[in-house]
Amino acid sequence: MAARRAPALRSTAGIESLRAPDPAAQPQLTKVVEAIRALQQTALARNAVTVSLVVGTNKVQHGLGRAYVGYTVTPTFATVAFGHAVAPGNPRPDLEVWIDVVGSAQPNAVVEVF
Repeated sequence: MAARRAPALRSTAGIESLRAPDPAAQPQLTKVVEAIRALQQTALARNAVTVSLVVGTNKVQHGLGRAYVGYTVTPTFATVAFGHAVAPGNPRPDLEVWIDVVGSAQPNAVVEVF
């Protein structure tokens, strides 16, 4: 089977720099630009964790410093009996993601939380 070419990197929108028409307003505009950059970095943050997923509810600390949006699992071995989903009832999504696993466990799986 032929190898696939790696996809090209996509650019993301961002602020380069802005100049205020009034020089007295430039310090405030610079602060706004810096705040937007900080928010963009936080929004794009991802964290990969290697964890052994067991059948049942797995509580995975993600360390993002904010509530997670989603996650992906890279299993360690292929099986038709493996399934996963977000577990309900997590009171602290800013600290951890709860993942329900059914079928078979996945030792040392990579969970990427974003």
